[in-house]
Amino acid sequence: MSIEAIEWLRPYWLLAIAPLLIGWWWAIKRITVGNAWESWVDPELQPHVLSAEPPASRWGLHALFLAWLLTVLILAGPVWQQQPVPVYESRPSMIAVVDVSPSMSLEDLQPSRIERLVFKLTDLLDQAKGIELGLLVFAERPYVVSPLTDDLKTLGAFLPSLSTDLAPVPGSEMHLAIDKASELFEQAGKAQGQIVLFTDSVIDEQDIESAKVAADAGYRVSVIGVGTARGAPLRERDGDFVRDQTGAVVVPRIDVSQLRALASAGRGVSTLVTRGNGDLEAILRLSDTLINPDIDAADPNRTSDYWVEQGVWLMPLLALLALGFFRRGLAL
Repeated sequence: MSIEAIEWLRPYWLLAIAPLLIGWWWAIKRITVGNAWESWVDPELQPHVLSAEPPASRWGLHALFLAWLLTVLILAGPVWQQQPVPVYESRPSMIAVVDVSPSMSLEDLQPSRIERLVFKLTDLLDQAKGIELGLLVFAERPYVVSPLTDDLKTLGAFLPSLSTDLAPVPGSEMHLAIDKASELFEQAGKAQGQIVLFTDSVIDEQDIESAKVAADAGYRVSVIGVGTARGAPLRERDGDFVRDQTGAVVVPRIDVSQLRALASAGRGVSTLVTRGNGDLEAILRLSDTLINPDIDAADPNRTSDYWVEQGVWLMPLLALLALGFFRRGLAL
């Protein structure tokens, strides 16, 4: 191994060496100037007119700056050796976005929309083997229940707690939920995936626009309508009917055409929640297509090289220098 063979994973840290050396030079010069009187004052008088510098101070200063230099080198990531690692097959990713607005408590689906949805999500976890799944709920704003994970058993433990009481403020800002789901994909480093909305809310232009943006970023938006076209009267928590500005009772209904418009904008699929698994099969088929074919077709024995950081070998020396600073009487 030669110096020419050394590479740096984070080379910009090396820029910190320049101010470090300047500080080192300034400190040494200050000590030298401070000791210049020793050449002019008689040795017999020096103990009486000059303050004696602790003999270890200069060595302590050198040790301090050497420790800083080692730290900079470690942070810069010196490497000169690569090691092969296996490349694993990519898996489809999905984020379930669950509407918990008050209308999800309606009973046009038995036992209620939200309870039927919990059953459906349980079926999804049973069928989503090999899929990374995340979970969001939303009303007036989105709330992250779980980021993307392959631990579906733990994710299933959250499902019984899903209810319309989760959201402190009523509302249905679906576009914010779509944006948040896209953000979770990006944080997980996913270039593509599927956002599946489980909702009974009215879809507006903001929702359509967010679906388009998500699809352009690689995240398809599908929607499963939870409810019926006939709907049911919406009640307040005290049991009174919710009325609009004209005094008419509010009856939330599923508009199939709106579902299709949202799915079309998000390049996904749309369906109503079903008693069977037809709705889940549609979204799972789409997820199966959202895998990098190059990685899928790769040899299972395929490997990729990564650099092995060697800065770790400087850590024992840095630790020894650090121990020296605990010595009693050391002055810098």
